Amino acid sequence: AMLASVLIPGGVASAQSPPGANPGFGFVTKYCVDCHGGNKPEGKLDLSRFSKTSTMLAARGAWSKVLRNVRSGEMPPRDADQPTPDERDAFVAAVQNAFRRADAAGPIDPGRVVVRRLNRTEYNNTIRDLCMIEFEPAENFPADDPSHGFDNQGEALSLSPLLMERYLDAAEAIVTRALTPADPKNLTVRTGFAQSL
Repeated sequence: AMLASVLIPGGVASAQSPPGANPGFGFVTKYCVDCHGGNKPEGKLDLSRFSKTSTMLAARGAWSKVLRNVRSGEMPPRDADQPTPDERDAFVAAVQNAFRRADAAGPIDPGRVVVRRLNRTEYNNTIRDLCMIEFEPAENFPADDPSHGFDNQGEALSLSPLLMERYLDAAEAIVTRALTPADPKNLTVRTGFAQSL
């Protein structure tokens, strides 16, 4: 949900804010720039230059520290004017919401997509379901390397030359078992339903 109110220079919550303005800059102006502004800002952090949301978004690391210090009560320092709890909460929420909106509007990065093969158990189950034969063709496959405690993670399921050979052997065994009937005169193809040839 969008934050209904943002802070303006007087430190008062308002539903109105200039387009592109940093929603927490009123709080910063009131409680922070005395120390974090001017020619020699404390900690070499000049918060007066973040009047626009775009400049704030470009300095995410610095603003994460600002939020952490404001939320914990470490900033403003004890000897400075203190915001009310409501002002403090509204500032943190307004800045966090600005980052959330920017993240939601940004490009979607699903990460690296891995071509995934079946592990041994999945291979056996697939052959059983497709060919209707009780047979474990993957019993001679190399062990599946686990990743994060699971043996079906795509990034760990490589395709080695040995496994490729075992796939070919398994394919031959599968065809032999699925297509060779007990009575050679009545060949039955098993693909979910029986069909006499």
